[in-house]
Amino acid sequence: MYREVLVLFYFEEFSIKEISNLLNEKEGTIKSKLSRGRNILRESLLKGGQFIGQER
Repeated sequence: MYREVLVLFYFEEFSIKEISNLLNEKEGTIKSKLSRGRNILRESLLKGGQFIGQER
């Protein structure tokens, strides 16, 4: 749910408006997903969590 928005914003360098249009969601929703996604990623990294595709 958050991964797609994070990838589009940080790796594909889409603007919030472009992501909003692409996913047919309001800009506020995209901003919320970015914020929540960053928080989830931060917490996972701080806890030493592993991600799909990460070697053990």
